[in-house]
Amino acid sequence: MTVTSILKFIKDVSHEDIVSRALSVTPGAPPAACYAGFDVTADSLHVGHLLTVHVLRKLAEKSVQPVLVLGGATTAVGDPTGRTQSRPVLSEDYIAVNMEAIQTQLLRLMKGYKPVVLDNAEWVTPLTLMELITGIGRQVSMSSMLASQAVKTRLDSEGMTLTEFLYPIIQGFDFLTLAERMHKMDCPVFLQVGGSDQWGNMLAGTELIRKMRPDLEGFCAAFTHPLLLTKDGRKMGKTAGGATVWLDREKTSDLDFYQFWRNLNDCDARAMADMFLDEMPAHHINEPSSNGGDINALKTRLALRMTTWVRGEEAAILSRELAENRIGSTGPAFDVVRAHLVDDFPALVVDLDLAATRSEVRRLMAQNGITLDGQPATTEVRRAAMGTVTLSRGKKRHQRLRIHE
Repeated sequence: MTVTSILKFIKDVSHEDIVSRALSVTPGAPPAACYAGFDVTADSLHVGHLLTVHVLRKLAEKSVQPVLVLGGATTAVGDPTGRTQSRPVLSEDYIAVNMEAIQTQLLRLMKGYKPVVLDNAEWVTPLTLMELITGIGRQVSMSSMLASQAVKTRLDSEGMTLTEFLYPIIQGFDFLTLAERMHKMDCPVFLQVGGSDQWGNMLAGTELIRKMRPDLEGFCAAFTHPLLLTKDGRKMGKTAGGATVWLDREKTSDLDFYQFWRNLNDCDARAMADMFLDEMPAHHINEPSSNGGDINALKTRLALRMTTWVRGEEAAILSRELAENRIGSTGPAFDVVRAHLVDDFPALVVDLDLAATRSEVRRLMAQNGITLDGQPATTEVRRAAMGTVTLSRGKKRHQRLRIHE
């Protein structure tokens, strides 16, 4: 893979020659490394985060070591980028819960690529006020800070707290600290990647390195990837109804996740396929197609690819079957392993689109609202189910199942 082959993933780049060098490290030599930061403002990532992770995977395929930095400190500060109001203040306990959940997600998404996972609270929390003011603060130009689009947006709306104003400096300190660590480990090149809305924050890091460690300037580079945007310029990651498409199946069911990709409009589907379906030739993706079957096949492949990556192959296949067979009690039956019916019943009901979350399934079961052939779906009833049965939610929503060992 060369810089040319990954141009579609690059929107802004501080030093293209350094990025090129990272992809050209001699086999057997210490690998280059690339980090991305993830603030933990919720207990799940969403669709908009997937391109950053995908870029890290593509770089890892070229032996660039992926580094995942969780924002234990920066989450508490609050990133003002793209916001007209302050983020709510999160407690330490809430941040810790979110961090554990997001780390689990990231490790699953990066399975096989052996990422290094760090928490920036490790080096930001010990930073004293005097170190921030006299050490880092002296290196930061107020004019460049005020020129930031995020700062302009906030100052034109409700104003901005000093805490939020310092966010780019803290993120820049991440880059500086990590660059110093990686240099000591004989890493030949150290990169930072993020969405294009983070470009101002990332430049704060390259500027700190230039002023405080000029000896490392030729060793570090930052680049952004394009944001996942819809045809009308909105950030990708919302359903048609405005709901966030989460990676956690407790928040977004497998079927809804699959359908998000399957129901993209033609233009957005081609753009996402260009990013995520590596085998797609550019001419097929970028040129309008007069053949509706071609674009529908492309959307199905995209939905299967993304759902398999995030939710697993079984969830992807079942979601496709459900999407293509929206049926009632008289339709074809789906094959279900008895162990799945007994042990993973709430997940099965969600996958069959009879409920949105597993917690909703448990609530309905407590009210006898989920039945098998008319009987409340207790453990005993599920264990005794044989052959073809009808799984129902209430009196109007049904699905036929074919139970087997």
